[in-house]
Amino acid sequence: MKRPSFFFLLSLSLFINLASSEAENSTSSETQKKVLWVPVEGTVELGLSPFIQRAIEKADSEKYDLLVLEIDTFGGRVDAAVQIRDALLDAKTPTLTFVNKRAISAGALISLATKKIYFAPGGTMGAATPIQSGAEGAQDVSKKYVSYFRSEMGATAERNSWPKDLAEAMVQAQEDIPGVVKKDGVLTLTSETAVKLKMANGIADSREDLLKKLDLESAKVDEIKENWAENIVRF
Repeated sequence: MKRPSFFFLLSLSLFINLASSEAENSTSSETQKKVLWVPVEGTVELGLSPFIQRAIEKADSEKYDLLVLEIDTFGGRVDAAVQIRDALLDAKTPTLTFVNKRAISAGALISLATKKIYFAPGGTMGAATPIQSGAEGAQDVSKKYVSYFRSEMGATAERNSWPKDLAEAMVQAQEDIPGVVKKDGVLTLTSETAVKLKMANGIADSREDLLKKLDLESAKVDEIKENWAENIVRF
């Protein structure tokens, strides 16, 4: 009986190693987590809404493990914020807000629409009383509109198990919350206070620190950008 030739054994060895390597790479790619990172900067307006909706559709269709909104805004249009809020509540992908450095007014509603909230050190969230801008500057809106937006904030918080009374107090406190805000006052939370009052899950120094805290330091992170049409609408 002939013994296998040296070249046959060498070829067989190379084939086995190659197959093993491909199997390992396949397993690695299948198990690696994926994070979609969405920068939310500047004024909240009707051009921002389709951008975030597109990000949510991408995360859902491509089966990302987490969608992160990195928020830094002083607020903007309520109607745009409500559109974004609705899209986030309907998202299949787990959602998280990283407040870096502020989520004011409409930005607070968007933040509450995500399942988790983390702050960068020194971050702030709140001051969501709606105002109307005109030739004479910022003006208070009617009590009816304040009541509507307070309810919107409360319902959003309730949906994601955030403290409802604190969310409503970001528009206008209906009663004293001892040590936090007085009746008819407007609440703005700092990073430390938000964590203490369970309006946030934690504080992270950076993107890397946040991913580490979530056990996603080895995840593949894709950052989505606004397209030219969304840029034009925002401009």
